[in-house]
Amino acid sequence: PCIWGLTGGCWGLRFYAGPRRSADTPCAQAMPEPSRHGPTGAANLPADMSSRIDDVWKAFARQAREQPERQALLLAEGARSYGELAERVGRYRAALAPLAQAGQPVGVWTEPPLSAYPALLAAMAERAPYVPINARFPLERNFAVVEESGLRHILSETQPPELQALIARCEGRVQRIGPHADAMPMLVPASTPEKDELAFLLFTSGSTG
Repeated sequence: PCIWGLTGGCWGLRFYAGPRRSADTPCAQAMPEPSRHGPTGAANLPADMSSRIDDVWKAFARQAREQPERQALLLAEGARSYGELAERVGRYRAALAPLAQAGQPVGVWTEPPLSAYPALLAAMAERAPYVPINARFPLERNFAVVEESGLRHILSETQPPELQALIARCEGRVQRIGPHADAMPMLVPASTPEKDELAFLLFTSGSTG
C-alpha cells in the first residue's frame, strides 16, 4: 500500500513496499511501528524492512502501470486513483520540463492537497528539489522561504489571492506554473538522479527535526 500524507506538518511521501494487506485490514495494522528515536530513513530501519523500501518514483510508476484503478490518494477533499494521479503528474511535468534544471529548487503550493501531491511528484521526476510553500503561512514567512531557497517557479493548479500576493512580493523573480492542458502521463523520470542530489528542502519550526 502507498501512504501519502503530511509528516510533522510538512509535505512528504512515504512508500511501504511490504506484504499486500487484504481490503478489510486497517492500514495501521499493515504498517510497521515507526522508529521513535533518531532520524528516519532506510539506514535506521530494521534490516527486514529496509530491504522493502523502494525508490518513491519507481514505486509510484509501477503501481500506476500495473494497477491504475487502485486508490492512491484519500483526502478530505476527495480521492485519486493511481491512473488519475499519473495523468495529473504528466500534466505538471509537461509544463515544468522546459523550465526545470536539475538541482534548481521548485516551489509546491500546498493547497489544495489533491493538486499539490502530483506537483510534488512531477518535481521529483524532473530532478527539481521541491520546496513546500504553506498556503496558510503569513506572506512574509513564505517570501523568506522563496528568497532563501532561490525559487524561480511555484507549481500550483490555481492562483489564489495568497499566491498572487507572494508572486507580487517577489517583484517578477518568481512565476506560477500550472499543469499543462493536454499532457499525457509520463512515468519515466527525465534522468536518474545521483544518490547525493538534493531531493527536497523543508523550512520548519524545529519540531519536525
